[in-house]
Amino acid sequence: DIRELTENERRFFDKKNFLSPNFFTQTLYKFSGEILPLKFNLAIHKLVEREEMFRTNFFNTGSRVVKIIFRNRPELPEITYRSLKHLDADDMDETLTKIMEADRRESFDLKNDYLIRFAIFGTGENEFSLLITMSMLIAESFDEKNFFRYIGETGEYKPKVTVSSMTGKSTVPAKKYWENILKDLPE
Repeated sequence: DIRELTENERRFFDKKNFLSPNFFTQTLYKFSGEILPLKFNLAIHKLVEREEMFRTNFFNTGSRVVKIIFRNRPELPEITYRSLKHLDADDMDETLTKIMEADRRESFDLKNDYLIRFAIFGTGENEFSLLITMSMLIAESFDEKNFFRYIGETGEYKPKVTVSSMTGKSTVPAKKYWENILKDLPE
């Protein structure tokens, strides 16, 4: 399907605007539990079939930019798996920071690529982190609560989401926000 851009999407392609279509968001989630790569891949495949945002691209015709929603996409978005279990806590934080910095240097091809990518890191016994990087063009359609509920219900594993320890006054609202968003996930 070819569709006109929403008002929000048009702002990204407006040459007079500050926003760039290459603007994206990156979030690192930490979990306790197990994750099985085949089950995660299956869940992502089912989400791609069900959710238009995963099948969305943008194309400049020369006179205007249009949104393209593919009916299906047989391939998966980029999903990277890596074990960091051998690292101590300080080295792991430094490594994750470097990985996230490198990921931020990677752009999305708005015409051809999936506009989301995943990286899963084994960080300890029954612990892992999930890095989600997505174009802001699809971010408004991404429902974190439903995404994690679906991922948890799809496989044999049911990761328990934990909010990383946060300290300081400025992080209290963020911690409460994430606790509220993630409170009803399957155990």
